[in-house]
Amino acid sequence: MATNVLHNITQRGVESKFREVLKTIPTIWDKFCQTVPSDGPDVEHAWLGFVPKPREFLTARELLTVNDFTFNVVNKEYELSVLFDQKTMEDDKTGMINQRIGEMAGIWGRYKDQL
Repeated sequence: MATNVLHNITQRGVESKFREVLKTIPTIWDKFCQTVPSDGPDVEHAWLGFVPKPREFLTARELLTVNDFTFNVVNKEYELSVLFDQKTMEDDKTGMINQRIGEMAGIWGRYKDQL
């Protein structure tokens, strides 16, 4: 008779494993992007524009305005779902389910690079 291991598979445990592996995935996006927390369906950001390039000083200072503007980012929801049947979980003696959860974290980390 197979032992029921469903009590060991919890949302907290899966999320913990996912986040643990996600921290180890080398990513590119986080070197160029800033993460801004959001609690709504969209976020409006203010941007101060760019600083002008240096120029040779000839006769007088030329003060340039840093053009500011705003832009709106709409938050999207993503999902990465899998289904393991009970028999697969009961028969998993080698930790393959945990390995698959780790692989999902790797896929998610690299997907953000593609975005």
